[in-house]
Amino acid sequence: MARLVGCDHLRVAGDRLPADDSGHAATLANIAECIRELGLYAGAGMRVSLEMHGSFHDPHYALDIMRRVDLPNVGLIFNGAFPAGREWKCTPPGGSTSIQAFYELVRPHLTSIHFHQIERPDQLPHWQEWFRLLKRDGYAGYVSNESSYTGPDPEKVLRLYTALFTTLIA
Repeated sequence: MARLVGCDHLRVAGDRLPADDSGHAATLANIAECIRELGLYAGAGMRVSLEMHGSFHDPHYALDIMRRVDLPNVGLIFNGAFPAGREWKCTPPGGSTSIQAFYELVRPHLTSIHFHQIERPDQLPHWQEWFRLLKRDGYAGYVSNESSYTGPDPEKVLRLYTALFTTLIA
């Protein structure tokens, strides 16, 4: 269907793993099998990407899927959640404020960046480092914004997001 409308990228949203850790192995195996099948069906010229959403914010789970799938046309969409201050299985070295170690883990699989709330002061240093690293590496994939603003002037907010994004990638 994506080819019929001229699309070259399929987005699959990761979400929540079962609360009980004992179900994780079977769930991850099933997800990987399904994404691998989709990647094979999509074939060359079509990218399939797992969004690092929900439980898959933790790269431990997202990278597990990538290792199992092991196809050149399957990758990850970074969903704007940085590891600093989170209790993930995969976290930066103790006390580190840099996201470079996290970036290095996921960078080989990145196909797209999905951001939201980049204007938050506590997140801004991470976004600055993130885009500096992407620029250093010549990233040329998609970047999308999800804004939850519902106030009276959405066009002004979009202009401000555009200005902030332009500043971050400068």
